[in-house]
Amino acid sequence: MKLLEKYHPILDRFIPPLQARFLMIGGVNTLIGYLVVTCIYTLFSERLSFLMIGIISNVVAISIAFTLQKLFVFQTKGNWLKEYLRSYITYGTVGIIGFALLWIFLNVLQINVWLSQAIIIVIITGVSFIGHKKITFRKT
Repeated sequence: MKLLEKYHPILDRFIPPLQARFLMIGGVNTLIGYLVVTCIYTLFSERLSFLMIGIISNVVAISIAFTLQKLFVFQTKGNWLKEYLRSYITYGTVGIIGFALLWIFLNVLQINVWLSQAIIIVIITGVSFIGHKKITFRKT
């Protein structure tokens, strides 16, 4: 542990602590989101439409992601409901940007779908960070 503390300032130059926490929690959120949709689909696919499973999975995954970001990334105090509702503005905006970019990359620029998705992930990660910092968890 002492070794990491010694190099912490060097690491902070390349990836500041807030961005590092955002990336780490983002990885955790991605895994959790995948598990949530898989579990809900497995449990309810015979009783619910795929659309309903998608809606329920998104609400659960966003709720977990919001909580982890609030507690471990942005570490804001209070305002749970206000910030939770604002997180849907951020996620909605990010989703729309992602779909628009995918359409542009595939149909206008004619970039391969795999490369398109890789580029979009990088862009969306940055947009998501800014959205959560400036909208979801902004200091009021």
